[in-house]
Amino acid sequence: MAFLDPLLSMSPSDLLFQVILPFIFLFAVLFGVLKEIKWFDKRVNMMISLSSSLMAFGATTNAGAPFLVIYIIPYFAYFAFGSFVVIFIVGVALYTKGRGEEIYHRTSSSSDKIEKLYNEKEKLLKKLADAQRSGDKVKVNTYLDMIKAKDQEIEMKKTLSRY
Repeated sequence: MAFLDPLLSMSPSDLLFQVILPFIFLFAVLFGVLKEIKWFDKRVNMMISLSSSLMAFGATTNAGAPFLVIYIIPYFAYFAFGSFVVIFIVGVALYTKGRGEEIYHRTSSSSDKIEKLYNEKEKLLKKLADAQRSGDKVKVNTYLDMIKAKDQEIEMKKTLSRY
């Protein structure tokens, strides 16, 4: 690739001190500043720092400027549009999945809801038996009241399911 020839022809020490370390330094400074400002999330700070550092690197090195102008800028519109479409489709899919589950749970059959109430009542009966064995009268009275309320709720659900 012709645009990498200047980088490949550099000596390792020149490559380290003229390309790699300035890139890392710029990235670290930008990321640190964005992190302290706390405008964005950590991931957004990372993307902003990385893209800014790459643009600065691409504009200041002999290898980066032609690559930036020739290859990246003409295709940026396609990349931006493709990213938008992917993000939009994923967002719509996640929204409809969450909304569908919410509607399903809200409109599930009344027999499922009544069965769930019976299961809750069974758990309360087990706790009542444990409280009676331990001799704790306060817990026994509390569980009796809760069981009575659960029975009323079951009767109400049965009545509502008839209509």
